[in-house]
Amino acid sequence: MDSTRKELSPYSEQRTVQSLTVGGTYNPSKKFLPSAIAAFQKTHPDVKVKFLTADGASIDKLVRESEVDIAIIHSPSESSDFHKEHFAADELTFFAHPMHPLSKKKKLVLQDLSKTPLIVREGRNATHTMLQQLKCRGLTPNIALRCATPDTVKAAVRNKMGLGILFYNLIEDDIKRNDLKTLKFPGLPKLVGNSYIVYTKNKPLSCTANDFLTLLRSMKTHPQNGVSSSESNEDSPVL
Repeated sequence: MDSTRKELSPYSEQRTVQSLTVGGTYNPSKKFLPSAIAAFQKTHPDVKVKFLTADGASIDKLVRESEVDIAIIHSPSESSDFHKEHFAADELTFFAHPMHPLSKKKKLVLQDLSKTPLIVREGRNATHTMLQQLKCRGLTPNIALRCATPDTVKAAVRNKMGLGILFYNLIEDDIKRNDLKTLKFPGLPKLVGNSYIVYTKNKPLSCTANDFLTLLRSMKTHPQNGVSSSESNEDSPVL
């Protein structure tokens, strides 16, 4: 009973310092998690927050091994070890430097893509699916550069090395600043990617993590969450 009193007493010097480790893949780590963590720390100033960003496989592994308490993962694995709930949807988008010749073209056609260098993310991701769609339409994508992160894709596009392909949330701020310009090619299906709140079933969430989960759930209907499931085209492939 004495030990319990010490743990519960707000004046105890033996209180355990509360901590929270949050993880995210590149898309949610750029668009949603920084603002979520900032809002959380305003109401939980004593909690030590650690924020990790990596590719999907790495964050998946950290959640499964309980190294991350809660994460937002773009297209997570279908693991039975996870509690998973939908958070946001986003559309894969072609984009270019404003001075690129295709940025100035009034009417784009699919054949433009076979002639133009493309800057893409490496791996079997949403971009890979888009490239397969192009091949199904008889086009041979001209891959000029494969990059490990979205920021390197954008950097290459800013240096006029070719067209980029990323989810819109990752380039939205650049578009608003007119640093980049979106391109729409008729005849291509809309590819919508989904991100999910994920946490392991093997370890109960702490009170702190539960509070953060509640905050994330409150952000689901925020206007900045991109394309909602109801807005996506029913014929569009969903990733």
